[in-house]
Amino acid sequence: MCEALYQLLLEYFDSGKNAKNRQEIELNACRYAITFLLPATLHRMEKCEEEKNRIEYYKLYLKCMAFAGRRSLEHFFEYMEMNNTKRVLERA
Repeated sequence: MCEALYQLLLEYFDSGKNAKNRQEIELNACRYAITFLLPATLHRMEKCEEEKNRIEYYKLYLKCMAFAGRRSLEHFFEYMEMNNTKRVLERA
């Protein structure tokens, strides 16, 4: 469900390319991702008992965070910090 919703939001975001209300369409897509998709994905990731599925939900969570970061500075910073921490741990 979450993956399908993510794909729909991507399509909705891209549908505003030539529209007069492009900014509004993009903001609505990101707002929906922030208010519904991110919490739903996080909840499913926390409740998942199988490690394989948990990893898949985490990958989706990262994609959703990057998507939300297109129009939300707060989510952009959170996404960048998540990536930065990973890089630091890999170097050590």
